[in-house]
Amino acid sequence: MNLDASDAMDVPDPQLPMLTAAQATRLRALTAPYTQDGRRYLLHNLARTCRAAPEEHWPALVEKHFANLRQASQGEESAEELLRGVHARLLPTESLTPELVGAMRYAREVAEGLVFAYALDGPTSVRILTDADVERAGLEELGKAAHTNLMSVPVGHEEVSVAGRAALHTVYGDSHFVASTALFLAQLARQVTGESLPDAGALLVVPHRHLLAYHPITDGSVVDAVNGLAAYALNTYEQGPGALSPRVYWWRRGGLTSLTVTTTRAPSRCSLRRNCSAS
Repeated sequence: MNLDASDAMDVPDPQLPMLTAAQATRLRALTAPYTQDGRRYLLHNLARTCRAAPEEHWPALVEKHFANLRQASQGEESAEELLRGVHARLLPTESLTPELVGAMRYAREVAEGLVFAYALDGPTSVRILTDADVERAGLEELGKAAHTNLMSVPVGHEEVSVAGRAALHTVYGDSHFVASTALFLAQLARQVTGESLPDAGALLVVPHRHLLAYHPITDGSVVDAVNGLAAYALNTYEQGPGALSPRVYWWRRGGLTSLTVTTTRAPSRCSLRRNCSAS
């Protein structure tokens, strides 16, 4: 079936699928005056913010977004400042353009749809670190600091049941890095429950940056857990800022495997090293 021009503008935008093509065109026009400095900007979070607001409010939202970015760090921190504020961070693969990947060769894909990177937590915003930042601070030192800082973020924890059988542990908080603690799920589980994960591992979802949920695999309740986590992830994927993934993952021995089957797949726009190690 052929679409006319008006219908084509109502389909999801390929790069910003949370908006229609027409909405994405308008957002790019609004951001154009702020992006003349040669830097590359991620628009996914701004697009989600705009989607939830009337379009007449978009100019003010765009202005506020870039005002915050101007107050953020510009990559001139000392090695000590980088080590003090760095955190390990999960990012959605779709958010990385080829240009960004070229500046982040240290980054790696830890599971389908999820990328490991380093981020600097600033007073008004979070900046993803580049290869130049990593070289300035030192890869080994940066990795140790990023792990320590990440696992120190404050989180809340609740245990809920699905169908009266499967226990789901939800971990949440205000920090941009809560979901990224899934990179070290075994350590996180010990911190929030005092118990180790079983040999069979756990099912895991990371819908957005402020939330993760997992189910230790111990018995037949895993069937209920798969369905419960899948529904939970889909329902919360777009609710919070910083959407990550609607997928269900299997964590085992530090590795993450996607259990979600999709009927369509967006074309890859970048190439990242695969390394499915997460502990």
